[in-house]
This record gives sequence, C-alpha cells and structure tokens, in this order.
Amino acid sequence: MPKNWSVGEPESVHDYLEENYDKIEVGDTIEYISNNQMGYEKYKVILDDDGKKNLTKIADYDSMMEEMENGEPEEEEQKGGKRRRRKTMRKTRRHKKSKHHKKQDATEAGNTEDIKLNPN
Repeated sequence: MPKNWSVGEPESVHDYLEENYDKIEVGDTIEYISNNQMGYEKYKVILDDDGKKNLTKIADYDSMMEEMENGEPEEEEQKGGKRRRRKTMRKTRRHKKSKHHKKQDATEAGNTEDIKLNPN
C-alpha cells in the first residue's frame, strides 16, 4: 500500500529520497510543503531505466489552481438561492405625529369632539 511522505521547507525532496531510500517504496508520494502555498509540490516515486528510484512531479500549486478553475465542479456545491430580507414597514409622517399635534389638528378643523379633556 503506497504511503504519503511530507518534507518541510529547508529540506529538498531529492535529498529526502536519498536519506530514506530503503524506507520509501515505488508508488509512494512525497509532498513538499513550503512556507507559502505557491511552493507546494507533490512527487511520485518511480523506477527509472537503470532500476533506481526516481521522482516525477504529479502536482503543484499551478496545476491545482487550473483544476479548480477549469476542471470538474467542486463536490461541495452550494444549494439554495439568494437570501431574502423582510421588508420593514416604515412609518409615514402621518403616523409619527404626536398626541399634541393631533389635538391641534382637531381644533383647527373644528372637531371639538376629538379633543380629550384628560391631560394624560
């Protein structure tokens, strides 16, 4: 069963293969993880014509971005539509009038029945 190996920033992928030549098998993958995402690379261990283990690049940052832009749609598709907002009922000027203004309007119109004698 193929294994996945990871190499950090200061080390080279080729040096890592040489140091761990007996542990790493043909078919394994080695990921080079840099300090930024643009330096990411993924290699597969293969046998060359001489029978020695060698590396071939199978992915890097640019190839992964191209897949995302041009390739198949992502599995995590968003479902649903636009979020709707409720319309708020805004009061017009007519609704904002205070009790004092209502009393003045009633007296100007001549409607004394609308005026309350109670000051509350």
